[in-house]
Amino acid sequence: MLLADDFVEFGVFGRIFDKIQVVEELPHSPAVPMIIEDFQRHYGSAYLRRPELGIVIMKERPLNEQG
Repeated sequence: MLLADDFVEFGVFGRIFDKIQVVEELPHSPAVPMIIEDFQRHYGSAYLRRPELGIVIMKERPLNEQG
């Protein structure tokens, strides 16, 4: 798995997850094929205060869901 030790995920409903929480939850999560849409990367942009940080914004939905 490739996640930085200081990884942080901000969920759609405002929940915040760190690397440990994500890694611990993986064995209990079903493997569902997903489609990623509206993928955006921002480095040192207006979203961030430090140029060495990056942020990824995306939407995902199950592959079998109509969209």
